[in-house]
Amino acid sequence: MGIIRRLALPLLWTLAAIAVWLSSPNAFAQDGMAGHYVLSLSGMLLAFAAAYTALAIGRANFHAWLGYGHLSLTAGGALLIVTPNVVVSLPMDPDARLALWNTVSSIGYLMTLAGLIAFVIVLIDTWRRRSGPLTPAR
Repeated sequence: MGIIRRLALPLLWTLAAIAVWLSSPNAFAQDGMAGHYVLSLSGMLLAFAAAYTALAIGRANFHAWLGYGHLSLTAGGALLIVTPNVVVSLPMDPDARLALWNTVSSIGYLMTLAGLIAFVIVLIDTWRRRSGPLTPAR
């Protein structure tokens, strides 16, 4: 049961990366640059999954709610960045369409930045809660 609880957060990060990747209409495109930003956002989420996996395997102590908050901010922000790609293609007034979805995308970028700050807080929390002083191996 302990390993499943420790790996729950990395698994959620992996699912978030898959959700962001599948949310783009160009996710399965074969034409070079289509959806490249979706792949980079998914790659960022997978990098965080790897970081949390390393923390879980190393039995690092940190507040789980910080990790879940980081996941919520970063994955939610990534989905808000990708959403305008889907909606802008709908028929409506171009000026209103671009202004509204540019704002939505900007909010997504700010949420992702807040998620990065939350990750730094997770790392600081992990460092402060370590089990003992760090001493070099002999």
